[in-house]
Amino acid sequence: MKKRAPRRGRIIVCSMESSAGELRGKALTYENVRARVLDAGRFSSFEAERSPKAARLYSALHNDPSIVVTLDRYPWYRVAAKPGAA
Repeated sequence: MKKRAPRRGRIIVCSMESSAGELRGKALTYENVRARVLDAGRFSSFEAERSPKAARLYSALHNDPSIVVTLDRYPWYRVAAKPGAA
């Protein structure tokens, strides 16, 4: 069997998680997710679909009056604290 020559070009490595995606078990709380997502500035819809608990937490982010969540390029959502919100 003939060996293929390695392809030349660019390689794109993409993780579909923010740092909040690393949270598991008891560490997966709203406060921890909120802090990590605000620090990262974004989260992926794949993170929100990981489990029913994660779905509830990320849905709560959308309803939090102290932060702004906007849809970026799929699957990303941008997150920022509202000016003047603590």
